[in-house]
This record gives sequence, C-alpha cells and structure tokens, in this order.
Amino acid sequence: MAQSEVVEMFCTQCGKDIPDGSVFCTECGAPMEPVGQPAEAPTGATAPPPQAAVTSPPPGPPAAAAPPGVATGATKPGRKWLLPVVGLVALAVIAAVVLVLVFVVFKGGSGPEDAVKKFLEAVQDNNINTVVSLVDPVPFKLLPGSKEAFRQDVKENAPMGKVEFQGLKLKGDVEGNKAEVKATGGTAKYKDEKGKTVTEGAGKFVGTAYCVKRQGSWYLSEENFADFWAKNALKKADEEIADLEAKMASGMIEIQTVLSTFGTGVTTPQQMDDQFKVKKAQTMGTLDGLIKQGALAKARYTRVSGLEGAEDYKRYADLRLEQIQGATELIKLLKEFLNDLGSYISNLAVNPPSTAEAMTQGFNDIENKFTSDLGALQAQYGETDAAVEELKQSLGL
Repeated sequence: MAQSEVVEMFCTQCGKDIPDGSVFCTECGAPMEPVGQPAEAPTGATAPPPQAAVTSPPPGPPAAAAPPGVATGATKPGRKWLLPVVGLVALAVIAAVVLVLVFVVFKGGSGPEDAVKKFLEAVQDNNINTVVSLVDPVPFKLLPGSKEAFRQDVKENAPMGKVEFQGLKLKGDVEGNKAEVKATGGTAKYKDEKGKTVTEGAGKFVGTAYCVKRQGSWYLSEENFADFWAKNALKKADEEIADLEAKMASGMIEIQTVLSTFGTGVTTPQQMDDQFKVKKAQTMGTLDGLIKQGALAKARYTRVSGLEGAEDYKRYADLRLEQIQGATELIKLLKEFLNDLGSYISNLAVNPPSTAEAMTQGFNDIENKFTSDLGALQAQYGETDAAVEELKQSLGL
C-alpha cells in the first residue's frame, strides 16, 4: 500500500471511540495493545509464538499484514451508532428524573421568608394578583366568594403602590408547617395620612408575618388578615343561622299542626297510633335536618373563635356558639317530646285507659314536662340573645 489504512477503533471495555494508535482508552483508561507487541508473559511462563495481526481468510489471495503501530482493538461494528444513542437516552432519563425531583422535593424553591418578601414587593409594585396568590388558599375555598371580597378589601385598605422597601432582610422562625417571619433589616418609606413622607425600620412596618405551608409551598396565613376573615366568615355564618332560625320556626309550626290534627278521622287507639307514627317520622326528619344545618354554622363560628388577632370578633363568635348550643338543645327537647308522646299513644293502643279523663291526664303530663323544660332552656339562653344583638351592632355586622 502506498499509504497506511486507518482502522476506526473503539474501546472493547466501554465502547468509546478512541484515536488511532491509542495506548489507553481516553474514556475509561483500559490499556490498548499495539499489533506485533503481545502482552508480556508472566515470569516463568513461556510466551506464545508471535502471530500476524491479520490472517488471510482461506481460500483467496493472502491478506496484507496490518501496518506496524495499528492497535489490536476491535474494528468498529456496523451498528456503531447504538452505544452513543443509548448513552444519550440514559442522560435524558437522568435529566428528567432530576427535574421531577427538583419540582417535587423543592417545590416553590423558597422558604417563608421568600413568600413574605414576594408579598411585600407585590404591595410595593401594586401587583394585586400576586398579593392574592401568596395568601393561604384554604380559607378562600371554605368561604365562597371570599377571594373577590379579599381582592376588593386589599384595593381599599392596603398601601398598594404607596410604600417602598430598601435593603429588606427577613428571618423566619419555622415550627412544623407554620412560621413567623420578621424583618431584621431595611427600611420602609411611605406617606402618612397627612401626606408627609415617613421612613421607618422595615421591622416596625412589617411587624410579624404569619405563614403556613401547603403542599410544599409557603403562604401568608389568615392570621395576617384576621379582621377581614373574621368579619366575612361571621357574616356568612349569620346568614346560615338566620336561615336556621326561620326553619326552626317552621318546624315549631309543623309540630303544632301535628298535635292539632292527629286523631282526626280515626276511631280506634291503634289507628291513632299508626297515624301519629307517620307524622312523627316526617317531623323527626325535619328536626334532624336542622341539627345538621346548625353544625355547619357552628363550624364557621368555631373557626373564627380560634382565629388569633380578632378578639372582638372572637367574642361575638363565642356568643353565637352558645346560641347554636341552645338551639340544638331545643331541637333535642322537641324530639324527646315527640318520642314521649309517641310512646304514650302506642301504649294506649295496647292498654286503653279506663276513662277519658285518665287518657287526657296522660297527655297533660307530657305537655307540662315539655313546657317546664322549655322555660328553663329559654331562661338559660335568653341573655345570650340580647348580648349577641348588642355586639353585632357595635361590630357593624
């Protein structure tokens, strides 16, 4: 040959393409042996006779010997693209896994300090959408319509675009999924009610920002906006309890109707018992529905009662909880009354009284017991009703 042919080589250990004449693989470091230079035999062993690097395939003309210096690494097979493609796929999979882990484990990529900083910057930039997005989403879900009401409240009462922070530094104290963040450095510049520019420490302006962690991300919790949440939650709960009171009044009318009409058209105690059981079942269903509705209103008042930073509203919520307790006891009293009455009527069907006077006396005894228990209940909760109305007016609810 006029010129030496260059045989494309690859490492038999790792599959990496290697330069012609390489002694070691540039990727994994495995040794590559040149033609005509067999590996040194171990001490005391007889070296095998030298062999040609390339032999002639029979039959046919003799094959030319490989040029000196060409390594004996295997010739690259026809599908030499396979290893690089597999390597690229593996790298892509690893990259995808890393991205998923970063997203899941470090979702949000920030602590409570970052949430507060973004919130304050959004106030400074008058970015109301960001402000709302950084507030705990759970209360919004619990109180329908509250997100838009909160947005409006921020527009009217927050210093949107009217404060400027410089050198803001924040430090959070984390405990579980809650944190308290305070400004440890920087200033806040704004105009007071008289239009005078005021510059004060960021710590004084920010105070303590309360945060909560939801599904890996930090938000400003409802404690920061206690008055807003308390007032709006109480308004919604008051609507529910007003509806409850109206339905309780209807329930009382229903019971009165049952008492005034049962026995109509019957001629035997058994017929009277059968008729009362049907009407009693209907009325019991109504009363059970009232208890469930009262539980919903109770949940809203309980939430406000446990809300830090809204003491006046908490007092109102506590009074409302007393009212709901009184209403619940009244409903239970009504159910007890109907059960007593039903038991007496069923007993009449089995053991008819000897005289009409005796039967009437049994009904009167049940009614007198109910009236006495009802009077005690009204006395217990009567003062609560007056206190609720007074506080409701003072709070503007």
